[in-house]
Formats: sequence, C-alpha cells, structure tokens
Amino acid sequence: MSTESISQYAGDHIFVMLPESDAARTATEKLFESDEWKELPAVKKGKVYTLDEQVWNMGDALSYSRLQSLFPELLKRTTPSSIIVN
Repeated sequence: MSTESISQYAGDHIFVMLPESDAARTATEKLFESDEWKELPAVKKGKVYTLDEQVWNMGDALSYSRLQSLFPELLKRTTPSSIIVN
C-alpha cells in the first residue's frame, strides 16, 4: 500500500503490527513520519495501536484469543499504545 493511498483504507482505529525485519520496521517508521499518516483522523485522535508482529502475528487460535481479549483494553485508552507482550 502506498503512503498516498493509506487514507482509503484507514478507519476510526488503526492497529499496526510492527514488523520484525529491520527493513520493514524502517519502512513502517518512515510511514509514521509522513504527512499523509499524520493527517489521518485516527492518528490525530490518538487511535493508533501498535503490536509486536513477532508476538501477535502467529495466526494460531491462542494468538487470536489473546488479541480478542486485548482489543477492548486498547480501545479504552486515550493515547496511542505500544503493546509488546511475551
């Protein structure tokens, strides 16, 4: 997805998996610094939530269950969050 098109996909809340690889993490950080990113309503309202890909992107039933119980907690917060859980 290009930086220019991100507004077409962003919702009221944005959940971002922080990549494990250095190159992908650098690209994600570059996105976070872009004007397009900073202009998204969810970003302006502090409704962006980051999760460590290595922990949360396993695709198994346990990970999905953990995410499901974590989402309500994240949505209650008023500032951007970085959740890294082992």
